[in-house]
Amino acid sequence: MTLSIALVYLLGLISPGPDFVMCVKNSLQYNRTTGRYTALGFGLGILVHIAYSFLGIAYLISTNKNIFIIIQLLGALYLLYMGIGAIKNANTTFQINEQHQNKQGLSAIQAIKSGFLTNILNPKATLFFLSIFTVIQTKQVPLLNSILLSIFFVIATITWFYIVATLITHHKFQSRIIRYSHYINKLLGIILIFISLEILYTVIKNFV
Repeated sequence: MTLSIALVYLLGLISPGPDFVMCVKNSLQYNRTTGRYTALGFGLGILVHIAYSFLGIAYLISTNKNIFIIIQLLGALYLLYMGIGAIKNANTTFQINEQHQNKQGLSAIQAIKSGFLTNILNPKATLFFLSIFTVIQTKQVPLLNSILLSIFFVIATITWFYIVATLITHHKFQSRIIRYSHYINKLLGIILIFISLEILYTVIKNFV
């Protein structure tokens, strides 16, 4: 059971979503270091999901429709804000050359905050952890296994997006990325807006 849950998490992790888009955006628009700190922010966000699941707040969210709707709306609005910002900054040239790695990037705190907010305000992540910990509780997974799974979730998340930030800023990709930076920024913004609108549509549909 533990291995199955870990595998499901990995599959969900590598599939493109708000975290992936934000990691790529921060890595390309700023630099590799910013992307790596963003990955750390994702990991800290995972800790929040784990914490409320262990503390039983997951049950409260799943049974209180109003609370969950608020969480979904906050997540959708945040992603919408980031998407619009990405489109507005579409003309910004990506600085990904190694000599610029310490320039024109977000501070460590800002990058971590960006990743953290993207993760904890993502309703899909909330749904995922609600499902995961419901299975864990139903199958009565031992506490030690639950703790090990939680540690795995955090480490896997940080590691995956650390790799994404490193690869996406590799010198082999530099010329192509710089050439198409305008379009990449717009595409990332559109994806974020699309995800936010999808979430808003789901909220309205369920509410009505």
